[in-house]
Amino acid sequence: VSKHCIEMIQGNPAAPETPKYLEMLERNVGRTEELVQALRARLKPTTECAAITSFNEAHKNVLTLLATQYRTKRFDSITFNVSPELNSLFVQASKIDLIHILDNLYRNSVENLLNNKIEQPQITVKLNTTTPTHHEVLIRDNGTGLSKKQFEELTTFGRAAANGVTCSMGLRLTRRLIESLGGSLNLVDSMGYSGATYVLKLKKAVIIARAEALAKEKQIGI
Repeated sequence: VSKHCIEMIQGNPAAPETPKYLEMLERNVGRTEELVQALRARLKPTTECAAITSFNEAHKNVLTLLATQYRTKRFDSITFNVSPELNSLFVQASKIDLIHILDNLYRNSVENLLNNKIEQPQITVKLNTTTPTHHEVLIRDNGTGLSKKQFEELTTFGRAAANGVTCSMGLRLTRRLIESLGGSLNLVDSMGYSGATYVLKLKKAVIIARAEALAKEKQIGI
């Protein structure tokens, strides 16, 4: 995206679209810097606990990124149905890691919806269940769908994609990242809906989990 913006600006600096390309360039250069910092941190051993991140904040950042990258491809036609419970959801992960996870999952759905010209395209993001240690977030689109076999082929290292499924190294690495954070990513039955339905499981923020445990102990008189 950054390379494309630079080429457009160099081709005609005085064009009316130049401010738009400058905005896109700024956002994507910032995204690149964040990814490099995350890679450095991952390569450097550390004993520090993972950061606590607001799911809603990461979600909004990803929508902003996608809006700039798909500005000319009907991104505005996609409706995001987001559960209100996610506004107060915090997970045990760094902000850049959570942004990377959501960016990859949303992007796969966005590309499927736009490439297949789905009418009234929608992506639903809602809290599925909560346990004492984890949150499960359901991410569903109304695209062409994905079978569990295809999902495993796309996300398991050492397995070649088959049946015309495009291999996605991004999705494979995203699944590994989620697992390294103590979570999981699974494709589930769409329960009568069209499209793909993912269940993203992430560790609940430690501080919040401890506070909830203390509150429960007080309620039962421990």
